[in-house]
Amino acid sequence: MALPTAPQIAPLLTRSFIYLKNKQIEVIHENSKNLNQTKLIFRHALGNARYRGVQVLGCRSKCGQS
Repeated sequence: MALPTAPQIAPLLTRSFIYLKNKQIEVIHENSKNLNQTKLIFRHALGNARYRGVQVLGCRSKCGQS
């Protein structure tokens, strides 16, 4: 069985590169969604703590509230 030549390998490498790049974009998008969900959870938790009168240390400087 003969080994593939360079012209035969190039399209395979190109397709592999495109597949991996798309997979990377998909993973980045999923991580971004997870990060946004985590931020939302903490934002709600901090909001609920302030509503109940619980002092959240350092929140004024970190949350952008004056």
